Amino acid sequence: MGTVSGELTFTKVKNGEPGPAGPPTGAIDSPTIPENPYDGMLWNNTGTIAGYINAVYRWDGSSWDIWELSAQNIKADTFTGYTFLGAEFINTFDFLKGFDYYLRGDTTIKDAGIVIEAESYSGGNVFYNQRLEYSANVGGLYVQETSPTSQLGERWVLMTPTGIGMYDGRYASTYGQVNLKYQDFMSLPKVGIPAANGWEQYNTSASSNNYPSATRNGRVVQLAGAFKNKGIHEANATSPMGTVPIGYRPANECNFLVQGTGHNIYLLVVKPDGQLTIQRYRGWTGSTYDYKDCGAGSWLNIACTYVAADI
Repeated sequence: MGTVSGELTFTKVKNGEPGPAGPPTGAIDSPTIPENPYDGMLWNNTGTIAGYINAVYRWDGSSWDIWELSAQNIKADTFTGYTFLGAEFINTFDFLKGFDYYLRGDTTIKDAGIVIEAESYSGGNVFYNQRLEYSANVGGLYVQETSPTSQLGERWVLMTPTGIGMYDGRYASTYGQVNLKYQDFMSLPKVGIPAANGWEQYNTSASSNNYPSATRNGRVVQLAGAFKNKGIHEANATSPMGTVPIGYRPANECNFLVQGTGHNIYLLVVKPDGQLTIQRYRGWTGSTYDYKDCGAGSWLNIACTYVAADI
């Protein structure tokens, strides 16, 4: 254990005199405006001073601003620059909307949403009732309409980040709710369809009508162009000619009877994996119309339309 050597000096210090009192931390109750206010000073007005109400004010260095107000009901023309915490707003309206009909109801803002409930009327007749809600409760924007004076019944639409749901009372008993999603509106540009082994694009120029291609507008896919075979395609054989890219493929297998070279026709099959196949090639054989071999270099059109599947 080490030893510390040296000299220590102690100095006696006398306590100083108490300093001046600081500003009070609470609100000062006074029926008159306090004199010599300091920044941040709170004053609870208990008097009847012109231009001031019974509330707690705060001095900002140049003026008294309302800091705290307690009331059961407040009626004012305008609120500017205020933050409302935990508030509920209700606006009741009744105004002329058209030439001879009115709209009345309430707009409510509370919790996690905005709700507007209204009815359109003229005299004693109510034409329809509406409810519009935008809130976390419904997960998006909800608009509902009912018509007590017609056969329309209830109708509504719900718009959320995942899509649009719709309901119509005239058809719902049979078809239920219908939905639209992002991919229902998806449009994809023209793309070439590559040829399979043993096949070629009839024309490799994208500007040619015989260039095998696919386009998509919403759910509708259109194929165009043609392929040609490098060798003989035997009668009744099934061969893949090319593959449609992802995004342009159908949900289920689609069959089309399409034109081939001359008077010949064949069955074009578009599969969910994008594969395009030729089947049942047939035409005039010299004595009858029947299945036949497809000669090398034949023009095999692929023009067709179908509904695209989800990606």
